[in-house]
Amino acid sequence: MMKELVNLFFSRSFLKEVCFLFFLGALCVSCKNFKERSCYEDKTFIDNGKPNINNLDNKIYKSGLKFVHSIRFFKGEKEYFLELKNLREEPVLVQKKDVDDDAVLINKFILTVFKGVYKSVLEDQTIIKYDYYNDDCPIGALSELSGIIEDEKMIFLHPPRTPSGFSFFEVVPFPDINLPLALNKEWESNLYISEDMKQSLKINESNIYKKYKVVGKEAVNVGGAGLVDCYVINCESFTGEKRISFCKHYFNEKFGFVKLDINYRGRKIIVDLIGVK
Repeated sequence: MMKELVNLFFSRSFLKEVCFLFFLGALCVSCKNFKERSCYEDKTFIDNGKPNINNLDNKIYKSGLKFVHSIRFFKGEKEYFLELKNLREEPVLVQKKDVDDDAVLINKFILTVFKGVYKSVLEDQTIIKYDYYNDDCPIGALSELSGIIEDEKMIFLHPPRTPSGFSFFEVVPFPDINLPLALNKEWESNLYISEDMKQSLKINESNIYKKYKVVGKEAVNVGGAGLVDCYVINCESFTGEKRISFCKHYFNEKFGFVKLDINYRGRKIIVDLIGVK
């Protein structure tokens, strides 16, 4: 009898069950800790303050400013929330009633304009940093660096593109204007996406063609500033002959891109500027 018990204890099936239970327990603890640890400020990307000559002619995206944005997701008339359970997992869109207690929601991001440069990154551009938030809780692990071009001819803004829910920004029209703006003005651009970038962002498209047209003016509410007059720019992106997105960008000459209304593969994404500080 004793021998049978010993054999059972050391059997493969028994050890597999023990290992599985141990793994499951560790995963549960990891998911629980993820939410508790997510609310911290990222110290990885520090503005070294070394003068950046690309900042000198900026009239909107000036050194040291922070542009605070909300982001919302819709399918049809229903609002969805970007839920992140673990940094190793793909984020999912869920309705409010289905939000997991141990998950983190991403509903805000802040664009900070660096005063200086960051090592050798984007030496021909103003350096910006994107920080992601769940309300007022920073999700420090998702911070990323990017860049802006702002001069008398154009304003070109790299959008946030973390693979944790924001990869779609790579294939929809970037916030991009040719100056001066005027009604019915049109321009276009092309973007080649490298294989490394495709793998990093988990997207399939390689060549994106983008079209822009100024279609009018409209007042948009900006948090802390009230209603501001904006140029309305219709934008489309294509891969080959297939249109993959249609967007409206709202641009104000003081606050920059104050609203992005994006239609991409059956979903609507609304980005609103809610404050500048």
